[in-house]
Amino acid sequence: MFSSWNIKTRRQMISFLYHLAVLMFSFFGIEVGFALGSNGLINLSACLFAFHLLTFRVIPISRWIQEQLIQEAVCYACGQEVELVNQYRCSCGYISPRERHVFSPCPICGKCFSWIVCPVCETSILI
Repeated sequence: MFSSWNIKTRRQMISFLYHLAVLMFSFFGIEVGFALGSNGLINLSACLFAFHLLTFRVIPISRWIQEQLIQEAVCYACGQEVELVNQYRCSCGYISPRERHVFSPCPICGKCFSWIVCPVCETSILI
């Protein structure tokens, strides 16, 4: 079922589940800390929650998880599997010297891909 979803839906679901897991783990730790009377566990869980809230946009852990789980896309027109790790050219003209995932931003301008082109039928595939 997961593989039949489009890339945007898969990315949103992975991001949602990651953030939900961190938040549930933090709140569970706080509840257990209160139940056990452990100030250390309460403080650790509260710190994890605060750290996540302050850094989830800066530290792209959910993007790294997405890159590991989504390695190819299927073209809607011809059914060809397109690898998402390749030497892509950015709109600023930068071509990476080594392979990179399409979810990672350009190291020069910081833009992210919003679509890629199928090499067989040249149909745009939304990212």
